[in-house]
Amino acid sequence: LQEMIKTRGVELVLEQVSKIDPGGALCKKILYFYHKLRK
Repeated sequence: LQEMIKTRGVELVLEQVSKIDPGGALCKKILYFYHKLRK
C-alpha cells in the first residue's frame, strides 16, 4: 500500500479504496498514513 501511494498518488489510491470501502474508515487511515509519510 505504501508503495502504491508513492507511485500512483493518494487521490488515485483513495478512489480505488472508496469502491471497496463504503464506510470510509480505510480512507481515513490512508490519509492519516499519507500525511505522516509527507512530513
